[in-house]
Amino acid sequence: MDFEAFCTKHKMIGFQFEQYLYNVARHFSENYNGGYWESKVIEEDASGFYLEPDDDTKYEIRNTINGYDEGEMDSKTFSLAIFAFALNNFGFKLYEDERPEAQEFF
Repeated sequence: MDFEAFCTKHKMIGFQFEQYLYNVARHFSENYNGGYWESKVIEEDASGFYLEPDDDTKYEIRNTINGYDEGEMDSKTFSLAIFAFALNNFGFKLYEDERPEAQEFF
């Protein structure tokens, strides 16, 4: 399953997650200015996916939560870190909001 299929199946949660992902990217990188993110399937026969910016930008990262205050990541590394962080926090938010439709995938 890719992100488009996920959004087709889960509608609002997919769109809410996408917006949340972009906000997390803006939070951790001052030079992230939006843009198109491609859906990448983790393995051909798997149902996992992640989103990756469609560019070759080196993103400056600042995370005061864990002390990673000044670093740089390529586009793929940035997307994997941001996607994992956003997915984790978004899942907790859905759980706290008692959204039963989210139990299937979080």
